[in-house]
Amino acid sequence: MAALLISEAHMNAKRMKEILFLTALDTQKAFDVLNHSILLDKLFQRNIPLEIWETIYETYNDLTSRVNWTGQHGNSSPVQQRVRQGGIMSTHLYKIYIEDLLRQLED
Repeated sequence: MAALLISEAHMNAKRMKEILFLTALDTQKAFDVLNHSILLDKLFQRNIPLEIWETIYETYNDLTSRVNWTGQHGNSSPVQQRVRQGGIMSTHLYKIYIEDLLRQLED
């Protein structure tokens, strides 16, 4: 599908005698690198209802992770980035997180 879109954009630019700029954004590990503090700031700046912001804050604040291997528990480690894989809101949160970048690329 991406190849078709690129081909169409290329043909259109050629026909219109315009320069075509192509940007690729690799989002394969995108959910793993989302910084919680930055996300919360962006949500706050969007003036979302305080109750929703607080719910998201509580979901990601003081989040820790630890490994359980054959009944033995490792030490807890803070999780300061990533959104929950498969979470209902994860895709929406990621889109808000990168919206500024997408707008800059669009301009």
